[in-house]
Order: sequence, then structure tokens, then C-alpha cells
Amino acid sequence: MARQARLSFPRLPHWLVQRGHSGRPVFVDAEDQRLYLGHLVDSCRLQSVELHALALLPHEIHLLLTPQDASGISQALHRTGSRYSAPFNRRHGRSGTLWDGRFRLAVLAPDRVLAVMAHIELAPERASLCASAGQYGWSSAPVHLGQTGALDWPPGWLSPPPAWWALGNTPFEREAAWRQRLQQAREAGPATTEALERSLRSGVLGDAAFVAELQRQTPRPLTRAPVGRPRRE
Repeated sequence: MARQARLSFPRLPHWLVQRGHSGRPVFVDAEDQRLYLGHLVDSCRLQSVELHALALLPHEIHLLLTPQDASGISQALHRTGSRYSAPFNRRHGRSGTLWDGRFRLAVLAPDRVLAVMAHIELAPERASLCASAGQYGWSSAPVHLGQTGALDWPPGWLSPPPAWWALGNTPFEREAAWRQRLQQAREAGPATTEALERSLRSGVLGDAAFVAELQRQTPRPLTRAPVGRPRRE
């Protein structure tokens, strides 16, 4: 039986996570990350997908994206993966599947974007890859914090979401506000992290009104039915 197409909504932000097959690395060194990022930026441009934030970890990737049509994200990730996997295998003397099945994707209400963006940029800290998010070179955090050593890529490769621009009127104000947001996310603790991870599994992050609006746009159920028999009246 064919699998259902992945649920995606045009012009809404989405959080994507993709992991290595059986927990194996998808990036061994900086050359791998540079190659992947180049394909990702190019594929997003071709498919009209805005790339807002990212973190490329040794065993997984986190992306914040907004597609212009429902198939844009899947097409961009398929193109990126197909161009990256074969050179990675040749370079590191391996064969077989690189990625662990299908990537996970959750559509976000606009008021949840900054929370997910902070979660993504703090991922290297949670994985003990750096002392602070701004020190990790293969994420969007140094870019949003205005730090030297941020990813050096063609202008416009990263497209901050509208909520980011609303943080301040000048780059200095936005960077200071984002530094504070990251600190608040750190202090929120593991309960907040677990809640975000649950939303990724459910496929939607937003309040009841947001879910209801999405449900009007698709026949597929966006919430799970209660377990067991229905109550008797």
C-alpha cells in the first residue's frame, strides 16, 4: 500500500527533523556540512521554499521552512538528499541508506515560530557540541546573533521569519532580543523541550483555533481520536 503524502501547508512555517539511519552520522566533518548546506540552499531556492533557521548536527538536521506550495518541502529535501548521499558514501567508504526513513514535519502557528526557532538553534547545546548556541558554526544562531564566524554564504541564503523582524527596528535590537529569547528558552527547562518534541510527532503546533482552521483545509484528521469506546450518553 502506498504511503500517504506528507502533510504540508503552503505559506505556513514548518519544523523539519531528519535523522541518520540507525543513529549513524550524516556529517563526519565540516566538508560534509558545507556540501549539504550548498545543496539545501540551492534546492530551497529552486522549489520556492524559505529557509528561516537550521542546525546541522552530526546525527540529525533541524530546519525551519516556509513553502510556497504543499509539495515544496518534500521536493527540496528529496533533491538535497539525492545529491548529498552518494558523494557522502563515496567519500567515507560506505554504502546503503543514509537517512532514517521519512523526515518528521510539523506545521506551526505563526505565534509558535520563535519558540521552535530557539529550540532548533539550541540543539547543539543540548547535544553538548558547544557551550553556547552562538559558538556552533553550522547553525543559524550566529547569524541571528550577529556574531563573527557566522556561516559565510551568498547574500539572502537565510530568510528570517516575520516574527524575527518584529523583535526590533535595528539589527542591534533584534540581535539583543534574540539573545534574550535564547536565554529564556534555556531556562524553560526540559518540560518545554518535551512538549515541542510531542508537537513534532503530532504534526501540528498551535492552539485549537489554528488546528481547526487547518482541518478545514484537509480531509485527513489532525488530532487523534480518543482511545476506547465512546461514552454513553
